Amino acid sequence: MSPNIQWSLGVSLFDSMYSRVGLSFTITAAKPLDWVLTSGYRNRTWKGKEKELLWSPATYEPNATRKKANVKHVSCMVYDVDDGTPFEYHRLFADYFYYAHTTASHTPELNKWRLVLPLKEPVPAKEWYRAWSLGQQLFKSRTGADIDGACKDPSRMYFVAPPLHMCRIITPKSYRNRLDLDWRSVPKKKPRTKIVSLTNRRARTIKSSEKKIQESLRTEPDSRQAAAVQLGASVSDDGIARGIQCPNCARKKVWFCIDPTEKHTATCNHLNSCGWYGSVYDLLGNV
Repeated sequence: MSPNIQWSLGVSLFDSMYSRVGLSFTITAAKPLDWVLTSGYRNRTWKGKEKELLWSPATYEPNATRKKANVKHVSCMVYDVDDGTPFEYHRLFADYFYYAHTTASHTPELNKWRLVLPLKEPVPAKEWYRAWSLGQQLFKSRTGADIDGACKDPSRMYFVAPPLHMCRIITPKSYRNRLDLDWRSVPKKKPRTKIVSLTNRRARTIKSSEKKIQESLRTEPDSRQAAAVQLGASVSDDGIARGIQCPNCARKKVWFCIDPTEKHTATCNHLNSCGWYGSVYDLLGNV
């Protein structure tokens, strides 16, 4: 029998991959996390990606939409492993309490799986990049493999485990040993200067400067052209900036029009599997 210890893990559930608002709640024991990761029970029918539930280790204020700016805390280190690293490598983390499961696209020839390590304490969203870098180093040091960089997005959500794919690893030693990411030891990023055209207008405060940047990126072709250069995009003859990394799925499939009168938002080409859209300003925030 597992020791009866108190947990406090914040998670969120989403009805589908298209959901913008989820339900955030706190788990106070280990077994309910089993329920979250398996959508209630194992012997169920996999609904397919269009209809299946998703979960996230991020928490939000009630009715807040799913995006990085709205995340409060992150409660788990989640590794998406889809490069063929053997599933058996999850046992290299047996000194921690963890969950591991293969994903719907897993095959014996190309292993695809997920590793979930509940954290000893939740990490504030604005500091997640520091914690994630430590988690990245941990996985690399134990497996020799790199992890999907898209996982560093604190708002990222994950499909629940397919039926019968889940395994939960508990040993008397590891049950109390949740992962402790000492993110405070990681130096903070130095502030960077956004390089965009503001048509030589001056801003009196930082806040007004940000508003002017957002406005110029939404309305001025010159600013959008400068943003395309900064984002490493290729601009076609028809004025479309392409090949930009998506903030949600990390694939270089985002595009936007240089002329905002044609379309001022940016969109990921993977409409079914990703569906991200946002502003050019949002894209610069991920550079």
